[in-house]
Amino acid sequence: MAELDVLQLLPRLLDLQKHLGELAMAQATISRQQELARAKRLQSDLIEAGLPTRKSAKRKAKARASGTKGTDGSADANGHATVQNRIAGLLQ
Repeated sequence: MAELDVLQLLPRLLDLQKHLGELAMAQATISRQQELARAKRLQSDLIEAGLPTRKSAKRKAKARASGTKGTDGSADANGHATVQNRIAGLLQ
């Protein structure tokens, strides 16, 4: 008799396990989205405050290490990199 009960309950147990897995996946997705939104909010707050973001700081450090400003190594009067448009160069 106990064996019959286990055989009847086994499909239901599998359904419950599947449902728990789906809930865990949904919870992980929501947590990830919340963290991405938080990081984006922090980044925009830093930009509004005029502070460097991690990406811009890394980019500047990499440019300092390589010693170049733009793709061709030139800079404008403010020291910002100037990027030459390859197509515009062909048309001149």
